[in-house]
Amino acid sequence: MEFARARRWKGPVPVVATGVAVSQGDTETLRFQSPIIQKEAGHLLFRRHVRHRFPVPLLAVILATLTGASLLVGAVASPAWSQWSGGPAAGDTPVVVRDGTWYLRKSNTTGSADITFRYGNAGDIPVMGDWNGDGVDTPGVVRGNEWYLRNSNTTGTADLTFLVTTCCTIYGNAGYQPVVGDWNGDGTDTPGVVSGNTWFLRNSNTTGTADLTFGYGNVGDRPVTGDWDGDGTDTPGVVRGHTWFLRNSNTTGTADLTFGYGNVGDRPLVGDWDADGFDTPGVVRGNTWYLRNANSTGTAHVAFSYGNVGDTLLGEKPKQRQAAGPVGPASTDTVETGGFPFPEGDTALLVDVRVGRHKGFERIVLEFEGDDPPGYRVGYIDPPVRADGSGHVVELAGDAFLEVR
Repeated sequence: MEFARARRWKGPVPVVATGVAVSQGDTETLRFQSPIIQKEAGHLLFRRHVRHRFPVPLLAVILATLTGASLLVGAVASPAWSQWSGGPAAGDTPVVVRDGTWYLRKSNTTGSADITFRYGNAGDIPVMGDWNGDGVDTPGVVRGNEWYLRNSNTTGTADLTFLVTTCCTIYGNAGYQPVVGDWNGDGTDTPGVVSGNTWFLRNSNTTGTADLTFGYGNVGDRPVTGDWDGDGTDTPGVVRGHTWFLRNSNTTGTADLTFGYGNVGDRPLVGDWDADGFDTPGVVRGNTWYLRNANSTGTAHVAFSYGNVGDTLLGEKPKQRQAAGPVGPASTDTVETGGFPFPEGDTALLVDVRVGRHKGFERIVLEFEGDDPPGYRVGYIDPPVRADGSGHVVELAGDAFLEVR
């Protein structure tokens, strides 16, 4: 097996080594390509580093003798893959949150969740990261200025909690955009927040002031984070419209990579979709995911449907649903907004449909995303009911047919 990338450690000793690995009774040739290791108590520790979001952990404990430029290695590779990953070749895969329930899938394909659990409250901002450096990404939530992090993908209480209460320790103050990443390459994800275009990053999961502060992007940009160049360190990016501006260091400056991907209005996300060690873009449109394996302009390499329209993605603030207003006087007359079917304003995106049965009537709620409600026409029609476009007759049971356009 070949390891192309290693987790970064403090005080690394880089070497090139060839040896024999024993894994589940099989003997294989193990080749390290410039791994980064740490000498500790007469042993050399090596950890495979496949980042990010849902990596596959592999720990090899190496008993070694260092003689000049030579290294004799005996390695035992642990087969204990992450319960959330799809195996050694797995890349990052989708997660959505719906009213405090997390839905995790092990492959970038259409289907149902492989892991489901409850964590946090409705209204929390969901985040995910490797909080303890074990190679497995697990949930966290940001609630106002409080961060609650858990070290397993299961229902339960937080393993780590930190609270920010002053103006100068701002990890999670209300109104800030939380971000997560491994800012110093030590193998542990830690918090950050973005205010306007100022980034405040901290290198430990504790209350305190920022270890790194810098300006990047414009006010109103959508912040994203990832390891764009495969060096083991997460750095900033912003999405403006459908243009991505990525930077390879946690400092003020211009973008190292700029490209267009997705459409205006898409919801951007980031992951190492093909497990090559580089984070690359993705967008969600409705409930369709479009993932690309390169930081460049082009079409999606993988596209699939997952979750429901209106589900919360990592780093997003859940939308607060507004209760529908009281039902007005009953009428069979057709109701139409002015200007239909060409209303003024931006296009509204349908994100949810809810139905409720009440005494004497039934309620249908159409929830739209956007500042302006769409134009509409609602009225009873005579059969036959025909499909838009094709004009084919749609067979429906019942005696009355209400058309909503």
